[in-house]
Amino acid sequence: IKNKSLENKLYSINKLIDEKSFVDALDSSNQLIKEFPDSHEAFSIKGAIECYLYKFDEALSSFNKSKELKCPIKIFKVNIAGYHAKRGNYNYNNGNYHEALDEFKKVTDYSLERAEVAFSNIGNTLLKLERIDEAIDYYNKSLKSLPSYTIALSNLANLYINEEDFDSALPYAQKCYEQESNQPFYLINYGLVLEGLGNISEAKQLYYKLLMIDP
Repeated sequence: IKNKSLENKLYSINKLIDEKSFVDALDSSNQLIKEFPDSHEAFSIKGAIECYLYKFDEALSSFNKSKELKCPIKIFKVNIAGYHAKRGNYNYNNGNYHEALDEFKKVTDYSLERAEVAFSNIGNTLLKLERIDEAIDYYNKSLKSLPSYTIALSNLANLYINEEDFDSALPYAQKCYEQESNQPFYLINYGLVLEGLGNISEAKQLYYKLLMIDP
């Protein structure tokens, strides 16, 4: 960004986004577009805000306008990936799992940035649809993208715990605990797995630790 005034105003709008003041951020982005009608950055940030406000048709229009204004193709694709991710989350949270699955799968068509999140989201949705084997495949894809991704590790641990397959759950629950040993949820899961495997004394030690962390 060569224009310092534009850069400063984009920074201010990003602060509003960080504060989740999306309505104020949208008002500021509309004002920014009036001042800089040929700025692809202004339309990109407006589209991102509209996604947060579930104004998906408007968001897509803003992103397409940014493309017309010569937004770099990589940035445009990341924006569209984010658009589909937000639509996926919206549908998932409203129980529309088939629609959510379609949206989450589109994310990786546009960008593999944070692919671990996209694949994990697909896995979560497949699990809601009781397509368990496919869910496991996508959680493993997530971990192939980022082996330390604790959300996918935890999801696999939970899946196997619910199946009472504690042998399969063990490596995932253990890795979660090793990476975030003071996270109560991961500590509980690891304890449940050890208990399920008959390692009662080790499980008790974890439960005592849990009481110290979260009495």
